[in-house]
Amino acid sequence: MPTRDELTAAIEDLHTAYMDWYADTETQRHPVVNASIEAAVENLSKVVYVPAEQYPQANIALEDFDHELPEIAMAAAQAVDLFRSWEDEYRAGVADADGTVELWAGIRAAQATSQRPTRLKTLTSPLNERKHGVGDRQIAKMYEWKLPDGTPDVAEAQRVLSQLERGDLEWDDSFTAPSEMLQVRRIRNAWRSWLAGLDDRLAEIHSIPGDEYDPDALDDLLWESDGSETPIAAKQIIKMLKPAVITEDEIKARATELGIQLRDMPNLTATSRRKSLTEQIADAERELEEKNAREEAADTAEGHEEIEDLNMRLLVLADAGNGPSAIMDIVRLDYPDLTAKSISARVIKMRKKMEKADT
Repeated sequence: MPTRDELTAAIEDLHTAYMDWYADTETQRHPVVNASIEAAVENLSKVVYVPAEQYPQANIALEDFDHELPEIAMAAAQAVDLFRSWEDEYRAGVADADGTVELWAGIRAAQATSQRPTRLKTLTSPLNERKHGVGDRQIAKMYEWKLPDGTPDVAEAQRVLSQLERGDLEWDDSFTAPSEMLQVRRIRNAWRSWLAGLDDRLAEIHSIPGDEYDPDALDDLLWESDGSETPIAAKQIIKMLKPAVITEDEIKARATELGIQLRDMPNLTATSRRKSLTEQIADAERELEEKNAREEAADTAEGHEEIEDLNMRLLVLADAGNGPSAIMDIVRLDYPDLTAKSISARVIKMRKKMEKADT
């Protein structure tokens, strides 16, 4: 069973990653969700999402219900679920790469819940309060003895105090204010509902269909990374391609083929296989053909549909004066999933390649 300490530590790791991300001042706006946050969410998910039987059950008497761990677990699960929702929305193109207000609020709420003392506050005998000079009206407020209109029931406080003084009543040291017991009741009810759906949620998490990944989608992400100032990691690409299944090795192998450096890859210049002389000659001939094709079509976008290589086609359209958004509209029928950001990254990559060919 997850302990409070385990849950608190996992939540704190996520909150620390969030605060580091929030404090990033390199850009005017918040940066994209980074690998540290993703890793912390994954770790928290493993801690909190375990079979329901491993958690304390909620079918016990209210006075015996320990609400500490359930309250923290539900807050942690809420933070994980908000991250998963953002992931789904981001992959669907309806959320920005820098997260959502709800997600960050959920992380802060989980951290606050894990840190606050949640033990029920018991109240000692009201006689002790009277001995310290507390008035009967204030005692009635402290112990939540109220009249129907909500005002302190001073008469009830005096009745209890008199019985305690005479020895007719023995004070229960476990006495808890009614408002706190009401909160515990709400937590227990919420815990029952959460536990009832936990195993179904686990089954959903572990039974996402594994479709084959789209090679073009992978290439798009790799080109986007190559065109950005901060390369992404293979682990991030795995998440962005879900529910398709792909391994880190497959991603890194394709990145190496394209000459793209990912954040979690060793330096390509030190690890890439040296091409044979035949391969180098073939590359040079292909680059020359691409250079000639570019020069012939640089002044116009006419005939771009005949260019089989997508990157060359985008470059021709860009050289004809079209911006990324305009190009996206032009090629939408052939490439409906191509984004303006991806087009920009591809064009930058091709121009660098052409510059190398010219030299």
